[in-house]
Amino acid sequence: MKSVLTWLALSLVAFIVLLGIGGLFISNEYEVTRSASIAAERAKVHELVSNLDHWENWGPWAADNPALVVVPGEIRSGIGASQSWTDEKSGKGSLVFTACSLEQGVAYDLYFNDDQETCLVDLKYETLESGELLVMWTMKGEVSVPVVGPYFARMMDSMLGPMFEGGLANLKELAESEDS
Repeated sequence: MKSVLTWLALSLVAFIVLLGIGGLFISNEYEVTRSASIAAERAKVHELVSNLDHWENWGPWAADNPALVVVPGEIRSGIGASQSWTDEKSGKGSLVFTACSLEQGVAYDLYFNDDQETCLVDLKYETLESGELLVMWTMKGEVSVPVVGPYFARMMDSMLGPMFEGGLANLKELAESEDS
């Protein structure tokens, strides 16, 4: 029995060491992209995306976490628009629009963990041959946690992708509705 326990303990240590070594050779960068085609005017979609006052109507975060507290910045739309938040699940964060145009879409910097983690995010527009507007939501960043960060980076698509899909579905519904 003692040799079985010793073997299990050594196997566990070897597994942890291999994971650690593997983490040194895997990239800690990630990119998550989702898109949706929306049958609405570009200006209507852009108004919903470029004005943070509309985000509570289509963003997927509040439905996932009712305890989310959003604090608006002084500027609410266009370059420099910002907001911060706190929630029980992911702590504190903030965002600041860095680009905003009817032709291209919106880009923003996203900060987590007291600004220690930064992500670059954009919502880009492209007109399809059908006349619909393709909205592509992309987030790029790094997981800076030593050794295990690269493993978390590999999971970001499956963790964030469904949230982006939900937000884009909400945006589509809102933009295509008659009364928005």
